[in-house]
Amino acid sequence: MFRKFDKSLLTAFTAKVAHNTHALRATLSALFLFVTLLLGAAEQASSAPSAEIDNSALPLSKLQEIFDPIGIKIEVTKERSDAIVTATLNEDNLPKIIEAFRVMNFLNPDMTQTDINRHTVSLETYILSMLSIPILIDVYKDDAKTDHVSFHAKIDSSDAYGKSVVQEAFSFDFLRQDYQKVNWRRFSVENLPKVAKKFRYSPWAERKMSQEGF
Repeated sequence: MFRKFDKSLLTAFTAKVAHNTHALRATLSALFLFVTLLLGAAEQASSAPSAEIDNSALPLSKLQEIFDPIGIKIEVTKERSDAIVTATLNEDNLPKIIEAFRVMNFLNPDMTQTDINRHTVSLETYILSMLSIPILIDVYKDDAKTDHVSFHAKIDSSDAYGKSVVQEAFSFDFLRQDYQKVNWRRFSVENLPKVAKKFRYSPWAERKMSQEGF
């Protein structure tokens, strides 16, 4: 079920928060450039992927290199034709993640800290849903033998005692036959539940987003 994401998060919330979501190629290219500058990497900014490069051609290792430093860890476990993918967003790094997306013009610069505080889990879930697409593409491109992918998006936050608690935000399954049917260059994330198998939000995420007004 994608009701909250499709009807609320990707309409009302996206209208305020998301800005220029149409170009995933430019998105990853800009993010790579930002991470390079942020970390003071030795390579020059000109070495960042060009906006003309298709993001789906980026190897999985490059996605991991891009996102891990800003607090989104991508882990892949493979066994024969099956792959389990886990993308975990560290809430402690949310300011850095938001700054990255603002720099590349992916988030509305007018979004206030109050907006972020009021819709934290909804925003984190939105970010993970967008990133699930290039990750999914690269998992399939990385290994032609991969048929079934089980994707799990998680959020690492702190409980009332300051202890780290990892909660699942959403999950879905994907089959290669469905992957091959999709025109990924024109794909919109709100259609993910229509082509993925067993898409579901966790009870925790449903409760949090409901509390945040989505």
